[in-house]
Amino acid sequence: MTEELTVVENENQEEHVDFSFQEMCDDCEAYVARAERVLRTIVIDLRAHPSYSSVHELLEFEPGLKWLISFASGGEFLVHDESIKIRLSQFVSTVNTVSSAFADYLESKDYVALADVLEYELIPAMQDLSNTVHDMRAH
Repeated sequence: MTEELTVVENENQEEHVDFSFQEMCDDCEAYVARAERVLRTIVIDLRAHPSYSSVHELLEFEPGLKWLISFASGGEFLVHDESIKIRLSQFVSTVNTVSSAFADYLESKDYVALADVLEYELIPAMQDLSNTVHDMRAH
């Protein structure tokens, strides 16, 4: 009797983990979609007329990026497909590199270079993450 109860508890835990993983995937994809729209607007603003508000709005992405890094780092342990693990690792690496460039460009007030990093590195990395999450669901 105890053995059967243990099996049922483990099955429920697996269902809960699966459900939470699916929710996290949903949250990730939704965040990336919203962030991409906002980042594209910030890119335009930084190139046309950089302002405190566009820089401040960009800085507000830090908690979201930290969550995405945490999601991608944790995802490396949840999936068995090596190509997906590599893609998740690449995302983390790209965001870390971009974050370093953010600081440099903000300090030097090089807003065009900052816009370039957003447009050509961060946004594509986020799109790749969203595609990776889509592929993770299939495994």
